Amino acid sequence: MSAPTHTPRTVGVPGIGTLTIHDTVLPHGRVQFKVTGPHIKGTFIVAPEAKRGGTVLPTTVQVQYGDGLEPQTYYTPRPDEPVVYRVSVHGHTAGLDPDAIPTRYFLGPYAVASGRTFLTERLPDGTRQRTEAVVRCLLELWRDRDDVAELKLAAAVARADEHAKYEEQQADQLEAEVQKVTAQRVSARRTVNQLTGILRRRAGAVLPADPTPVKVPFYDRHGHQMGILTVRETPAPTGTRPGSVVYNVQGARVAGSFTVERYRYSSTPWPEGISVTYGIPTSRYGHEARDEPAINTVRLSGGWSSGDTGRITLTTPDRLPARIRLSPTTGCSAPVATERRASGVLRALALRYLARPDAEALHLAAAKDRAPALLTATRQKLKELREQQRKLTRKAAEHRKRAGQYRELLAPPRTLPDIQSDPSSLLGWEGEGGAVLGVPAPRPVPVAPKRAEPVERFVGRGAGSCKAGQRGG
Repeated sequence: MSAPTHTPRTVGVPGIGTLTIHDTVLPHGRVQFKVTGPHIKGTFIVAPEAKRGGTVLPTTVQVQYGDGLEPQTYYTPRPDEPVVYRVSVHGHTAGLDPDAIPTRYFLGPYAVASGRTFLTERLPDGTRQRTEAVVRCLLELWRDRDDVAELKLAAAVARADEHAKYEEQQADQLEAEVQKVTAQRVSARRTVNQLTGILRRRAGAVLPADPTPVKVPFYDRHGHQMGILTVRETPAPTGTRPGSVVYNVQGARVAGSFTVERYRYSSTPWPEGISVTYGIPTSRYGHEARDEPAINTVRLSGGWSSGDTGRITLTTPDRLPARIRLSPTTGCSAPVATERRASGVLRALALRYLARPDAEALHLAAAKDRAPALLTATRQKLKELREQQRKLTRKAAEHRKRAGQYRELLAPPRTLPDIQSDPSSLLGWEGEGGAVLGVPAPRPVPVAPKRAEPVERFVGRGAGSCKAGQRGG
């Protein structure tokens, strides 16, 4: 720490004149500058910014206009706020780098003019320019102090416990996310194995279409028989998805074709569920179909899908979709009576499909058809999850390391025998300047500053735009 002095320093500032500056070191690395000069008088406080998520030792400073401690109500004037050209400067300017001092328009939105009505307004241009010149001078003086490292350390120690808890909280959250991603990777690997197994399985024998007519009764949701259907299997046209069966249905005010298959949009390796399409799809992935059935003389389009085949009985689900096509892309709901009859037909055909003797072979055919695309997508997802886990693990380790560095700031000073017995405690810090680089490097053991009453001193020789004058009386 610089030796205290009780003699103010006069500093020449180009464009302003001579300033008389009296500085005092406050707790937590803050330095109070009382400035008097042409058209300016008041207190500035320069404080290292120990920011959450920033470097362990601060690299930027904040200039506070007026005396007192943070935090302060924004509209409440501080004691001894700088008065520049009879305008009281209120607020603060943050994020200033003493090693790269800006030149113009850097005071920011939180440096304002305060009035007696507790309202704030923009600083006049002359006030702003003169305030900027003074702030630049103070930053240069602060930068050239011989106790800058101790001031930064004191600021870091003051908030070390708060920041250590924050870093630990961030690490806990990231580690919880790592566990979730790990579980997703396990699931994705299991899916890859299942899909690979499906592709390697020998395809089962699918029975050819049987055109023999079969009488199939169908029922409403209350279990009342609605009629008898004559059902014939017809060969699936070229382009139909494997595992599909086409039924031609006649009778009981029903005429047309229905295509029954496994649920095409299932994301599981085995396509669970079932889909029934009104008509025969004209393309593999299209939504248009030919020979759409007419029920109660109403031609229907679309279809029905269910992800749970265990819920399908002759009476459940009670209401299934039935829509009338108005155009290639629009439609409307069918009358209630038509919907009721269509629901019974859909349930009866779905159960007949599931009861086929070659149902397992149809299931395997549908699974093999979609397995290559699912396998490619799952492998891509697995790659992304692996990269995500790597990033999360690295970030969690960084937060843990930073938490340990903050905790080390709070630890009691170590003696030379302690350091010699455990030299590993010196790793992970940057030597000169104190900024954390994240790579092993030796550093001096930090020593917390003494907690004492504010020590008054006056700035030494200025640099840059500040020209040191003679000592005052």
